[in-house]
Amino acid sequence: MARFIEGELYLSPDEASAMLGVSYKTLQRWVEAGHAAYWKRINGKRKRAQRKISVTAKFTPTGYRIYKAADIKQLLAEFTEESKNG
Repeated sequence: MARFIEGELYLSPDEASAMLGVSYKTLQRWVEAGHAAYWKRINGKRKRAQRKISVTAKFTPTGYRIYKAADIKQLLAEFTEESKNG
């Protein structure tokens, strides 16, 4: 469930990962590592790629992890742009 904290919109792990099309554990690993590892095709061959990411994650008082919506939307835009450019 999305919530506002200090005027910023934050998303639950399920909401954020659904926007990106990955599992919530994949998103968690990316945020903890500070980079996203993924496969991409170049001339019909698969190549492992990485890119640095910056997603703000906060913890609620009960230990629930939430992600800043603006950072998730920016990451989605970067991935979309990258896929268009090949």
